[in-house]
Amino acid sequence: MGNTMVATLQWHLYRAFERLGYIGNLAIALFGLLIIAYFSFVRPLSLSLDEAKSLSIEQPNQIQQTAMTEEEELKAFQHALPSVANRASKIQSFMDIAIAEDLQPNEVAYKTEDNAGDLLSHYHVEFSLYAPYPDIQRFLSLSLHQLNYVSIENISFNRESVKDENVEARIHLVFHFNKLAKQAALTTGEAL
Repeated sequence: MGNTMVATLQWHLYRAFERLGYIGNLAIALFGLLIIAYFSFVRPLSLSLDEAKSLSIEQPNQIQQTAMTEEEELKAFQHALPSVANRASKIQSFMDIAIAEDLQPNEVAYKTEDNAGDLLSHYHVEFSLYAPYPDIQRFLSLSLHQLNYVSIENISFNRESVKDENVEARIHLVFHFNKLAKQAALTTGEAL
């Protein structure tokens, strides 16, 4: 009786596969492979991802405990900036980079922004350069990389014609200086 049930089941399966045809059998085989792939690869990966998520949810609390307060971050930022007393030498460092890159800033205009309640002094430098774009880009990249107290406020490019290799760049930079470092140097008599 058991053999006849198995034989009957085999016959029904054979007839079912025969009726499905080549594409149906291929679809069933792919479905079977997907099930095997899910339990072999996807499920274990999803479990490890869930573990990683649970760990990442716990870690921000630890980070918040060791993070600096806003006031401490501001003090660290200010401390990293050069003193206002060193403004001339810091601007000369910028000009030295321009000279090293064989660039000559034109129409240079300087302006100091020094608000009474502000802990920082801002020194605005506007100028133009006439050179190939890659040279200007390299000069600005070097300047911003070497002089971490400088930021670009505004920049615009103008080219006379499409065939012209050189562009005119109008650049507005801001040099940021620490006013408190100057006051500390004046009160203690130290030179910064």
